[in-house]
Amino acid sequence: MSERIGVHDLAAYTESSDAGRTHMQIITRSTLAGNLDEYLDNATRQAIEVESPHHSKLVLLPHAEYERLKEVEDAYWAICAEKAMENGLASPEEVQRLLTERANEAA
Repeated sequence: MSERIGVHDLAAYTESSDAGRTHMQIITRSTLAGNLDEYLDNATRQAIEVESPHHSKLVLLPHAEYERLKEVEDAYWAICAEKAMENGLASPEEVQRLLTERANEAA
C-alpha cells in the first residue's frame, strides 16, 4: 500500500465495510451439485458456505468481497511491516523484500 495506515484505520475500515452485508447461506455439497447454475448466480450477490461431511468446507464469495478481503490483508501486512521497522525488528529493505516475496506468492 502506498498510503500509511494505522491499526485504528484498519479497524474503522473493516467496521465500515460490514454495513449492508448479509449472512452467509449454507448448503450441502449435493445441493450445490444439483443446482450449480442457481448457486453460482447467487454467489455473485452473497457468500455461500458449502458443507460436506467428508471434505473441507468451501465458501463461494462475490468477487467484490474477495477483493475487499485482499485489501484488508494488504493493510494488515502493511501495519505489521510498519511496526517491525518502528521497533527495529527489520530494516526498510528487509520489509520491502518480504512484502515483495509475499506479493509474488499471492500472484
